[in-house]
Amino acid sequence: MLHYHLPEKAEIERLIENRLGAFRSKKMQLETSAKIAESLSHAEIAQACDDAIKETILADRKTVTDAAQANASGETIRL
Repeated sequence: MLHYHLPEKAEIERLIENRLGAFRSKKMQLETSAKIAESLSHAEIAQACDDAIKETILADRKTVTDAAQANASGETIRL
């Protein structure tokens, strides 16, 4: 059995920034996204980023919003 540790805040921020790439809004607060994702594994965070990008494309937007990222992470935030 393999045991993986959950990523730390800095790792989560780097993962989100790298995964979203050009889809990341300049207004997106990585700290907020990292806090929302703190209980998720690396794979779950990557999937949430992919889902947020997909939602962004389907909504004909150019960048992922904090709300889309939170929604893809299974969280609800109020703006």
